[in-house]
Amino acid sequence: MKRAALGITSLLLLTGCWDRLPLRDLQMIDVIGIDRDEKTKNITVDLIVTSLKSAGKGEGEPIAERTTLMGPSVIEAVGKTEYMDQGPFLAVSTRAFLMSKSFVSDKPVEELKFLLHAPYTSINTPVIVFAGDMDELTKYKTSNRKAPIEKLNNFIKSLQSNGVIRNVSMLEFIASADEPLEDYPLPLVRYKEMKFQIEGAMLFHSGKYTGKQLTTEQLRMLMFVLGNDQGRQRITGSIQDSESGIRNITYGFSVKDVIRSERTQQGSGRLPKVTVGVKLKINVFDIGDNIDTMKPNYAVKMEKLLSKRFEQLAAEMIHTAQEANCDVLGVGKHIKAYHPKLWKTLDWRKDYPNMTIVPKFEIQILNTDGFELYQ
Repeated sequence: MKRAALGITSLLLLTGCWDRLPLRDLQMIDVIGIDRDEKTKNITVDLIVTSLKSAGKGEGEPIAERTTLMGPSVIEAVGKTEYMDQGPFLAVSTRAFLMSKSFVSDKPVEELKFLLHAPYTSINTPVIVFAGDMDELTKYKTSNRKAPIEKLNNFIKSLQSNGVIRNVSMLEFIASADEPLEDYPLPLVRYKEMKFQIEGAMLFHSGKYTGKQLTTEQLRMLMFVLGNDQGRQRITGSIQDSESGIRNITYGFSVKDVIRSERTQQGSGRLPKVTVGVKLKINVFDIGDNIDTMKPNYAVKMEKLLSKRFEQLAAEMIHTAQEANCDVLGVGKHIKAYHPKLWKTLDWRKDYPNMTIVPKFEIQILNTDGFELYQ
């Protein structure tokens, strides 16, 4: 009995928080924003830091504050935190690196390589191109529904979970400079009317901006051609076909499944022809009228029209990527892995823009039963 009492007393003594760091004293970086002055070429680093107001009993009210640092380079700007009253900032909790278009257009990897060796830095954090002013992210200080910084993390996560675009981490972005086949689209994001929205994607080859961008519609086609499910997104648009006499029919559907295939064969000349097949299984909620389901004969007709339309859009996306010499489809990786003899005959960066890459869509509408309007 005495031993039990002694054990309980010891547990009570050992479970205290005598050595904890007070929550209100923590300085956690939520976002690091990097910009370059086009005239002076100086670098501006904005640190948006979350501190806790009225902390207690495991909770508190987060407050977002902005600290701006300047210097001739990123590392020199960040180094100035050593002389600030807050002390050095730890970027362990960083949720996003926001880089301006000006910064990413001029050898960004050379400025960021030091992060691979910097202590307490989160380099698995997504990289975003931000087309806006960092002031907009700290306009509202408190953690309410209007606070932009509280929405940012969820928005970035949703880009990948909904199949809009795959998040590229800072580690991947820096490492891509030494990988000749690592090409990425980085999302171009703006904060407008108190909401985050994506305006397309900037194309990068080996860590360098190619000067080309994908529109939001082209980005959607890219994700389809890559075989990525669109998650909970709803795809809408309009379609017309002169041969069928169809004019401006609106469509709306959700994606049930995406199946991708790739076939490489010898073309008419020296370069191969690559056909990328995409099979989309969709559930339609609007296709010319507000309907839930369709008769099979009408569904087959619309499947062909949608397939044709998506092939046109995907071909435009591929043309933009080839103009940028940016292999976002990973065609080079596929040829190197599965056609090594063919790969040895290619001078990839010279040959890729001139290759024939054909998208082939096959769309299947799943909800066709029970609709009797179309005869």
